[in-house]
Amino acid sequence: MQRIRDLFGIHDKTFYRTLLQLSVPIVVQQALTMLLFMLDNVMVARLGDEAIAATGQASQVYFLMTLFNFGVISGIAIFVAQYWGQKDIPNIRRMQGIALTLMGAFTLAFVAIAQFMPRIFMGMYGDDARVIELGVQYLRCVSIAYLFQALSQAFGLILRSCEIAVLPMISAAIGVLINGVLNYGLIFGKLGLPEMGVAGAGIATSIAAAADCAIILSFSYLKQTPAAASLRELRFSKQMMLSYIKVGWSVFVNEVMWSLGVAVCFVIYGRLGTQASAAMQINQTIDRLVFVINIAVGSAGGVMIGNRIGANEAHMAKLYAKRMIVLSVCSGTVITLALIFGSPLLIRLFHVSGEVQDMLLRVQRVFACFVLVQSVNYTLLIGILRPGGDTLGSSRCEIAAMWLVSVPLVFLLGMVFHAPVWVCYIAYLSGDLVKIVTFSKRYRGNWANDVTRAPEIEPEPAAA
Repeated sequence: MQRIRDLFGIHDKTFYRTLLQLSVPIVVQQALTMLLFMLDNVMVARLGDEAIAATGQASQVYFLMTLFNFGVISGIAIFVAQYWGQKDIPNIRRMQGIALTLMGAFTLAFVAIAQFMPRIFMGMYGDDARVIELGVQYLRCVSIAYLFQALSQAFGLILRSCEIAVLPMISAAIGVLINGVLNYGLIFGKLGLPEMGVAGAGIATSIAAAADCAIILSFSYLKQTPAAASLRELRFSKQMMLSYIKVGWSVFVNEVMWSLGVAVCFVIYGRLGTQASAAMQINQTIDRLVFVINIAVGSAGGVMIGNRIGANEAHMAKLYAKRMIVLSVCSGTVITLALIFGSPLLIRLFHVSGEVQDMLLRVQRVFACFVLVQSVNYTLLIGILRPGGDTLGSSRCEIAAMWLVSVPLVFLLGMVFHAPVWVCYIAYLSGDLVKIVTFSKRYRGNWANDVTRAPEIEPEPAAA
């Protein structure tokens, strides 16, 4: 019994208090966001299989942009969490400047794709003319949201890494509420608003994203949080950029290669038919919804571990890591049981054809079999290895699993043997079995490293 108490750290009130303070707001924020995505899909699904397939395929532009930007801020988060452990606000704000610069460039590139090349992008996923036309309508409306979403993502990351998680939760909750109301009004022509179908869903998302961004920026500066940097404080040196690149480039490449791998797999799903594409789009929404606990616990653990390393307490970081793995096993088990018993009920919410529902149920059963492995993998990568500075080795493991296992198997089964979409999904998730072996091996090594020692605070220029 005592070993169990020690393993869970039941006596350590500070650990659980901090974990709850960080993870509960993230759970609420992520759950609200995912519930909104699911509500979007439920509403759009009433317009037909083509509509849900179109918005799902078009949303891959946002998915790719988010993961490009996530690659940037994941590297930034390593530094910010460790700087916060040292209470080093000037360098936190310089890192914020790097994040905004890089994320701004990537976001503008994806806005350009959505505005000027939507047919080319939609054509990658299939040749259904109706699906392509609906996707083009949606992309041109929803891409306005991308810049607002990138700003919210950057500021939210800085705040959470500095143990301020409630503000991003509140702004996201208000954005979700606005989006839900406007979706209902603009998709179906309710509440005195025009009926615009999928275009209405895109407009609603853009307005909600603008509101979310305005709230998080306004309160960041009104409350003078660590993210409330002036333009002068955002300026960074070449040395700091090089220090970031040294640690963060592998994380960025990891996210880019992983997101491209996912995109390739979705292209293959799209080639299996409109119904298969619709089923995988709905599955992705449910996947994100049920995984919010793991996302929150892993993200909160990453902040706590990074803070401890920055405060020169590597022994505490390693103790926290053990507890995070135990918690990830518990949460993964709970999610597995919830999927086994709850998937049939969730699927009934989507008014899609019987064929899509049958495909989706099979895909959900496959997903349930891999949730526990995914839960541990997420904690090892996002919550332990990256915050500890082990970015290059862990990135190699994930890229290899995606491009040497998942993508080739999905391509072989889908494009050569024309296997059902649920069989292709098994092939995709098989990469997680490779990752849990390689991540575990790296976890047993020396992963707790302080990455903040190189870029020292530069002296301010003397007054004239």
